[in-house]
Amino acid sequence: MGKGTAKKDSGVLMSAPLLAALSSPANDRRTQVKVGQALERVWLQATNLGIRLHPMNKILQLPEIKAEVTKLIPMGDVMPQLTFRLGYAEPETAYTPRRPLNEVLI
Repeated sequence: MGKGTAKKDSGVLMSAPLLAALSSPANDRRTQVKVGQALERVWLQATNLGIRLHPMNKILQLPEIKAEVTKLIPMGDVMPQLTFRLGYAEPETAYTPRRPLNEVLI
């Protein structure tokens, strides 16, 4: 990811109505899966409440922006795994067609 994209994304993130992060004390694969499962639970609950969730994890790839996020969301001795913004948005106006399952699974 280029620095320009990261800076643009960080601007979007910093202007969000609510900024959130999921963190963990470790960074192994098992922990990453558990953090992903936690994100799914948060996302489903937000959707149920009419709140949109937008993952913004790319910004954690640049150390200087990751440091900014860590200042905004104090996390102590744990490391941020996923960042996302939450807010209300206009309802979707049209159904987005999906490909049939047999076209994408082999």
